[in-house]
Amino acid sequence: MQHQIRNKTIIIILIAAIVGFADSVFLTVEHIMGIVPPCTIDGCDYVLTSQYASIGPIPTALFGVLYYLAILLLVAWYVDKKNTKSIKLLNWLVIIGVAMTIGLIILQWLVIQAWCQYCLLSALCTFVIAFVIFNPPCRQAGSHSAPLTDSSSKLE
Repeated sequence: MQHQIRNKTIIIILIAAIVGFADSVFLTVEHIMGIVPPCTIDGCDYVLTSQYASIGPIPTALFGVLYYLAILLLVAWYVDKKNTKSIKLLNWLVIIGVAMTIGLIILQWLVIQAWCQYCLLSALCTFVIAFVIFNPPCRQAGSHSAPLTDSSSKLE
């Protein structure tokens, strides 16, 4: 028996992924241009100019762009084909995203000792996506299986 994602859940995932994507694109472009965006949180500029703002020549925010783009593509794949492989990949991607987000929050808190409002917005987007994916009421009515998965072992 195949379980589907509720329409409301899809909409919430799409909104959060679009906001996260826009936030990450903004930070990536600003980083490449050498601009520190305006911050309303004191210390935000420390985070955005820290040694952790890039990995070599690659802005850390670019990983967010790729992450949110992958979420959008997986959701589009699911909506178009109702393919449960997309759901399984989405589950794993979000687990990795949550782990990375927690690591980046800890980095801001304990190492940099400053907060970035843009980074926190991205973290919020990831946590919202994770919540709706792994929260049973967000799955299709009658679904009691694992988060957003197909209860059979056969994939489409």
